[in-house]
Amino acid sequence: MLANIDLYGEPIPPNHSWANEKIEELEETAQEYTVQERIEKVEKITEEYFAIFGMRMNGSLLYRLTNVILSDDLRSKHKKGIDFLSTYQLARRREGRHVRKSAYRAREVPLGLASTIATNGRNYRRPIRIYRK
Repeated sequence: MLANIDLYGEPIPPNHSWANEKIEELEETAQEYTVQERIEKVEKITEEYFAIFGMRMNGSLLYRLTNVILSDDLRSKHKKGIDFLSTYQLARRREGRHVRKSAYRAREVPLGLASTIATNGRNYRRPIRIYRK
């Protein structure tokens, strides 16, 4: 059932097509609105989705909605001091892709995994004891 999993590994609900239609309409007309109006329209879509289906949107739909809000900045040729991650940068950060082959391949991990590692690289977690009979 890999076809029912989105980019972030979350299951795609059957109501995905309703949200896709709404987001596509908003993507086509995004340049006609100001940023504040786009924010209001995105909030309206997310609230409608929650009211109808009783669940939050998954990550891929929310990612598309943030692109609608930031469409002016994403299409602009002149960067105004605001930097966005490209597709390659995002893949490098999340999965460690597009990195030179070396012993150390950095990727983004949850902070909880690094909570017991000191600055010298040593892991100071408590040892796991195995009791044998």
